[in-house]
Amino acid sequence: METADKKQLGKDSDRMYKVTVSLLSGLLGLILIYASIRLNFSGFRLNFVWSIGFPLLVSLAWGPFYGLISALFGGTVLYPFILGFSNGWASMVPALSFLLWIYLHGKGAEWRQKEKVWFTNLYVIQAFHAAVRWILYSTLFPLLFRWNPPFWNPQAVTEISRSIVVLFVMRGILMESVLVAVCDAVLLLPPARRILRLKSSSSSRYSGRIMAGMVSFGLLFIGFILSIQNGIIEEKKVGEWLMPPDDKTKVTLFLSTILFIIMGGIAVRYFQRALENQESLLKSEKKYMTIFEGIHDLYLETTLGGKVLIASPSVKEILGYEVEELLTKNMEDLYLDPFVREELVELLKEEKEVNNFEVVILGKEGERHYLWLHAKMEEQDGQPKIISVGRDVTNYQKAMDEVRTLNQELSQRVEERTKDLQKAVSELESFSYTISHDLKSPLKAIDAYVKMLKEDLADSIAEDPKDMLHQIEKTSTEMIALIDQLLKYSVVSKTQLKMEWIHVREEVWSLFLEQKASCEERNIVLQMEESLPDLWADRMLFRQALRNILSNAVKFTKNVEQAVVEVQAEHTDKGYVLTIKDNGAGFDMEDSGKLFEVLQRLHNKEEFEGTGIGLATVKKIMEKHQGEITMEGNPGAGAAVHLRFPKEGERV
Repeated sequence: METADKKQLGKDSDRMYKVTVSLLSGLLGLILIYASIRLNFSGFRLNFVWSIGFPLLVSLAWGPFYGLISALFGGTVLYPFILGFSNGWASMVPALSFLLWIYLHGKGAEWRQKEKVWFTNLYVIQAFHAAVRWILYSTLFPLLFRWNPPFWNPQAVTEISRSIVVLFVMRGILMESVLVAVCDAVLLLPPARRILRLKSSSSSRYSGRIMAGMVSFGLLFIGFILSIQNGIIEEKKVGEWLMPPDDKTKVTLFLSTILFIIMGGIAVRYFQRALENQESLLKSEKKYMTIFEGIHDLYLETTLGGKVLIASPSVKEILGYEVEELLTKNMEDLYLDPFVREELVELLKEEKEVNNFEVVILGKEGERHYLWLHAKMEEQDGQPKIISVGRDVTNYQKAMDEVRTLNQELSQRVEERTKDLQKAVSELESFSYTISHDLKSPLKAIDAYVKMLKEDLADSIAEDPKDMLHQIEKTSTEMIALIDQLLKYSVVSKTQLKMEWIHVREEVWSLFLEQKASCEERNIVLQMEESLPDLWADRMLFRQALRNILSNAVKFTKNVEQAVVEVQAEHTDKGYVLTIKDNGAGFDMEDSGKLFEVLQRLHNKEEFEGTGIGLATVKKIMEKHQGEITMEGNPGAGAAVHLRFPKEGERV
């Protein structure tokens, strides 16, 4: 808040200063009209009111607002009524022209600060104002003479000839054009810029001396010419033409002064631009040297033969050479493989520029440095040279070599470990198959003995032993079923895929009828579209997966009065998706992670029978096809199984 107040106070102070200077300039312009320069030359009278340039200076420096304050409230606008007192009402025309002159040049100054275009040029604006002045004097000036006399001057002139009007116009245009050029030159001087609080560059420090020198030299030169003309050629005494000066001398000195002020302004502007360009060049050179000396990459300029012309100081850090040492070397001697440099030169001759060209350079101690070069060929004094910037990637190259070595070692280890794992898995599957087969044989024998006992002792055995035999038979049957499922699970990974086009609708219908046959008393409905897209898969494994899913759908809908199994299939961006939904018991999604684990069950065995291997087998079958299985469900609201098979061309 305090900073904002200070800024506002600064703005108010600056505004007050500008208003004060504007008023004083206008008042000075009014007072000094009595010091106007009056010249007579061959009957032509010129009244040069130079003091009206003060409001113009303000307008050029600060814009039309302060320029009009200076002209109006400072009183300079009254000069036509004072000097042209006998003109009466007609003095309003030069007053109006003066205000328009101040406004246009102030506006032009504002435009030039924003954008310099041709119509904002100082002299283009002056030419436009000259045309407007001509129109005003040609139309209003004679008309206002007819309204005379005004109340302040009963003796005012009431008529004026056309030739006098033209004289007024030409004299005013000449005076204003000269003042514009003079004011433009004055604004280049440091004292004027300090008074008007304009920014001064360091290049303007000699402007005052240049201007004073031009004007002084010019006047001395003109004085010398006048002395020769009057003293030697015309044989006049000094008192006759200089003290006081005659009309001819006055006109000559006046015009010469104006001319040399304008020439001084041109010289000042030229000299300022030259200094600005020099300072800009020095700054650029200093900046270039700072960058050049601080660059971390290696900058080199060499001949086609390899002679080093220029080298950056970074050569010490990269290659170990001092710059002076490298200038005595030939780059061909520093390349590990000289043929690589020959290849680089040939490429540059053809393409003129090469990027990321990898080279190996030998350092001062013989060590190898890997560089990525950006090089181009240019001509200097008719001779080709190679300019190159090299980035030291030695550490990167070493790191990449280490990474490649590690990758090779890792690949070898992975390959060995994979072989070991494959061998272990194969042995484990063989072991599982053998164990399962060996377990199944005694269980079948037990089951057969139990059935024989039940048949032979059906009439004589008591109820309790009979129940025990029934329980043994049931347990052995379940164990046989579990072993069968385990055998199928272990066989899946060994099975070689035999891919073919499968009519999915026929397979679904066939397997559904198979499942329904085991529970004909139940009301189960299959909802399926008339045609389902064909699938590219292994028929045997697909039927096994589909049988397990449909078996679950039938099993988990046993408590539903109207069981519904819905099957959908479609080709998508992700592949072939087969969806089987039911309206059965469902499951909690929080337990979904256990669905595909072997021997995992989400429901009580007493409520829903099963082995806990079916979905794990389906998952293994889908992995075999490089697909996936996902499930969705809600307790009491059924479940949905999604089988996604990859597109035919995506399978590895």
